[in-house]
Parts: sequence; C-alpha cells; structure tokens
Amino acid sequence: MLRNMFVSMAVRPACLWCSLFLSLFAASCAVQAAEPGQDRSRDLSGLVGQCMTCHGPAGVAENPQWPIIAGQNELYLGKALRDFRSGQRQNGMMRLMTEQLTDQDISALARYFSQLKPREGLRK
Repeated sequence: MLRNMFVSMAVRPACLWCSLFLSLFAASCAVQAAEPGQDRSRDLSGLVGQCMTCHGPAGVAENPQWPIIAGQNELYLGKALRDFRSGQRQNGMMRLMTEQLTDQDISALARYFSQLKPREGLRK
C-alpha cells in the first residue's frame, strides 16, 4: 500500500508535464490548422522545444523513463520518428507528437539532435 502511494506520487509529475505538453501541442496544431493559406513548413526551434519538454534541455532527459536523444545516430532517430508516426513503433505519447510531423520535420529534428553532444553524468 505504502509503495503504491510512492509510485503514484512519482508518476504524477510526469503525467502533469505530459498533460501540459499535450495541451500546448494541441493548441499549436489548432493555430496551424486555422491558417490554411500559410506555408506548412515549421520553425525548427518550435519543434525542438516540443521534444525538449520530455527529452530535456539539449536532448538529455532528466527522467530515466525518457531516452537521451542528444548525440543519437541521425538515421536511427529519423527511422524511430517515422515508425512512431506510422504506428509501427508503439508509444501513445510519441504517436501524438509525431503524427503532425512532415518528412522534412523528421529529417531536421534527427539532424539537429544527432549533432548535440550528450553531457556526461547529467543523469544520476
């Protein structure tokens, strides 16, 4: 009983962050959908910021539930994002995050995060 209480307390902050992120993501999608005549290409900094919500500053997640993506192989990151988008790779949160990404978005994100250097010892 006591262990379950601590586990649920540890999960709550992650749920709150995810809820906040999903709300912001949905709002940004609604704004983009409301402007049909505009160029659909996206600002890389906005996409990177969405990733960093969970994966941490500079792609190094502080929560061990989320992988460090800084310095990851560019081809691997691109394939992983495309697989999440298609549903071939299963993760509800990542499916939501990738379903609106274009192939250009995915390539740009994979290139960006692959060029970052993961900082040693950040996660303890």
